[in-house]
Amino acid sequence: MKLKYGRCQMKIATPLAIAAAFAVAVGLSAPTSAETPSAKTGARAADLSGVEFASWGELEGLRMTLKIPEQKELIFDVSLQCGLYTYTKASSKKSIRNEDYVEAGIKVAVKWTNIVSGESGWAHPNSDVAVAGGLDGDGFPGGVTYCSRMQSLAATFQGDLLSCIDPEDGTVTVTDDCLTEESVELTLETLAAHAFNFYAEDIGQGTYEISVWANPECSDGESAAVCDGNGDARAWIGMGTMVVDEVRFAK
Repeated sequence: MKLKYGRCQMKIATPLAIAAAFAVAVGLSAPTSAETPSAKTGARAADLSGVEFASWGELEGLRMTLKIPEQKELIFDVSLQCGLYTYTKASSKKSIRNEDYVEAGIKVAVKWTNIVSGESGWAHPNSDVAVAGGLDGDGFPGGVTYCSRMQSLAATFQGDLLSCIDPEDGTVTVTDDCLTEESVELTLETLAAHAFNFYAEDIGQGTYEISVWANPECSDGESAAVCDGNGDARAWIGMGTMVVDEVRFAK
């Protein structure tokens, strides 16, 4: 007797298939990709060397969206490469002092915005509004100085031999008694914090957009000039990173 064996096929139900079938059965819908998942930590990195701005502006490469399930605090760790260029020139004659002065720097701030309610604020520290007319009309903050340099150059050169000339016959006799000392003075004052921890307290439940803002500040000693790319004072940003952590502060 010959036994004939037929083929038997079995479909194995995977957990994903079971979940999908259950969702259809009870009328549930799977979350769409457009929804923002809850996360305790977020990070962004960007090359910001091509960013150009004359005043407070958003660094879009360091923007992120974070969903907070319950009231928490947020810590923002922002690191930036920061570059400054300062050029001074002092010309002097007849022992008349001449001085040239420039200053350049970059300040940084972090802004949080509730996407649904529109409520927004600036993270601490230095969150006090210093310049009116900011985003959403709530003004810009003082910001944290990431890099700053003041450079002053002063010169007092001789070039004056009148006291060495005999007023009667015009004879010039150069001696130590009729000469004055020449001088060159260079002053540099710098401040830098290329990474800083900002924080926001009592952030309610919701989906938030986190953005980093920066402000280049330049001055030639006479006016608050724009940091012109061809000017004597320049400020720019290179690579940048932002890490956001959801925490609960000790009370």
